[in-house]
Amino acid sequence: MKTLRIFLIGIIILFFCGTNAFAFRCGTGLVSSGDTKARVKIICGQPT
Repeated sequence: MKTLRIFLIGIIILFFCGTNAFAFRCGTGLVSSGDTKARVKIICGQPT
């Protein structure tokens, strides 16, 4: 029973751990962290 409790607590902790994204896909293009607003606008287009 104690092992199950530890396992469930571990799963809950992993569930709430976020990952950092250094890039994201916009259509077929890839926007990276550090790209200028102009470059993002070129790749993604106008926001709707």
